[in-house]
Amino acid sequence: MQGGRVPPLIFCGECMDYPQDASVGLVDGKFIDENEATAQVGSLIPSTWANALTDEVLAVQSDAGLEADESNHAQLLAAIKLIVARMGQASYSSPVGTARNARMSVTAAAKTASFTADEIILSAALGGQTYRLAAFNKTVDLTVVGVGGMDVGAAPASGFVAVYAIYNPTTGASALIAMNATAAKAPEVYGGGYMPAGYVASALVSVWPTNASSQFVAGYQEDRHFRYMTQVSVLTTATNSANTALSIAGAVPKNAKSIYGNAGFYGTASAVGAAMQIQVYPFSGASWNSVAYYVAQSATLFQISGTFWDLALPTSQTMYYTTTSSNVSSITFSITIYSYRF
Repeated sequence: MQGGRVPPLIFCGECMDYPQDASVGLVDGKFIDENEATAQVGSLIPSTWANALTDEVLAVQSDAGLEADESNHAQLLAAIKLIVARMGQASYSSPVGTARNARMSVTAAAKTASFTADEIILSAALGGQTYRLAAFNKTVDLTVVGVGGMDVGAAPASGFVAVYAIYNPTTGASALIAMNATAAKAPEVYGGGYMPAGYVASALVSVWPTNASSQFVAGYQEDRHFRYMTQVSVLTTATNSANTALSIAGAVPKNAKSIYGNAGFYGTASAVGAAMQIQVYPFSGASWNSVAYYVAQSATLFQISGTFWDLALPTSQTMYYTTTSSNVSSITFSITIYSYRF
C-alpha cells in the first residue's frame, strides 16, 4: 500500500494465464469451439490449467472467509466485495473526514497549530476515490501561503479558518492547508480553487477561530468538538418574553452544528417572591425548560446560572432565548458559549 491508497485487485499473467502448450489448440491465443462444418478442431482444457483456475478462485473465496459452494455462482463477486470492504477501498470506506483520535491544541494564541490523527479518510470529491492515511501529524502556519499554510491571501482577523488535510497520491506527500471560513460554510472537501499542484484529495479537519491579530485563539479540539475560552454572546438588562433571535456569529463558525454554554442572571430582588428566568432555544417557537430559574425568599442579592449542552443550530450561527422577571429592582442576563461541534 503506497501513501495510504489501497491498490486495485488484479490478476497478473504470472499468476494465471492461458495454457502455453501448443497441443491445447488455442486460436489467436484463445479457446475455440469445435466446428465440424469447417473441420475446426476444438481446443482442449488441460487439467493443470483448470485446476489452477479453480484454485485461484477458491483462494479468493477463502481469503474473504467464505466456504466454497458449488451451487452458488455468485461467490467470487461476493468474496471480492468483502475483501474490498475490509481493505477500506473506494465506496466501501468510511465517509470523507472520518478520523480516529483526531486532536488539535493551541495553548496560547499562535500563528501555527498541529493536527494529529491515528487515521483519517480523504477524498478527491464527495462520493469519489478515497484515501486512508495513518499516523497523520502535520502543522499549518497562517503566515505562509501554499502547502502547510493559507490557500491564498492572509488569515482573517477575528474570524474563522477551515483547516484541511490534503494528499498527493503520486508522491505520497500529505500536509495541511487553511482557508478563510468567516463568510461561508467550509465544504467537507476543499473547494477553494487554490489546491497545490499534485494534491488531489482532501478532508475538512477543523474550523478554528482567529483573534484580532489573525492568530489561532487558544483552544482544544477532539474529533469534531472544539472547546475554547468563554465567549460572551449577550449581556442585557432587558426582558424578552417572546423568543428573541440571537446572532452568535462572533462566537461560532457557519459550520457549527450545535453549541454548549451557560445562561444566567444576577441582580437584586425587591421583595419575597421575586422571580427571574432565562431560557434558550434552537429555533423560534420552541418550548423548553429553563436554563436558570430563581424565586427570591427575601429581598437579597442573587446570582444564578445554568448550563446547556449540545443545543442544535438549525439556523446557522443563530440561537433563541427568553428572559423574564418580576419584583426585581435590577437584573442583568447573560449567555456565554464555550464549545461547539462542527
